[in-house]
Amino acid sequence: MKSIVHVDNSEFFRKVVKTFLREKGYESVECASIAETQKVLDSGLVSSVIMGLEFSDARGVELIKNLVTTNKKIPVIVLTSDENLEHRQKLMLLGVEDYILKSMNWQERLEGILKQIFK
Repeated sequence: MKSIVHVDNSEFFRKVVKTFLREKGYESVECASIAETQKVLDSGLVSSVIMGLEFSDARGVELIKNLVTTNKKIPVIVLTSDENLEHRQKLMLLGVEDYILKSMNWQERLEGILKQIFK
């Protein structure tokens, strides 16, 4: 079974999202770093990536660029606290599926985009 990879620098938020995804019937893998995420992606068992943007080992934007330029089959959803409109526009132009703010009702929006991706 393919799974969703959720990468975020906050351990607490990774647990919250994992619980949410499990309740909605999705299998997920948590990652705390870009390096860890890359290992999971290399397994070939990933069907979507949910990610924040800031990490201690690399910027999330670099991973997004890599995913959308080398493997367009893996949809990327950005789930972040970064409210910068310019960042959002650039990432949407890169090809992310959605840019969801943590401060919004992210659960409803994430559920909707996942339903579109996995229909």
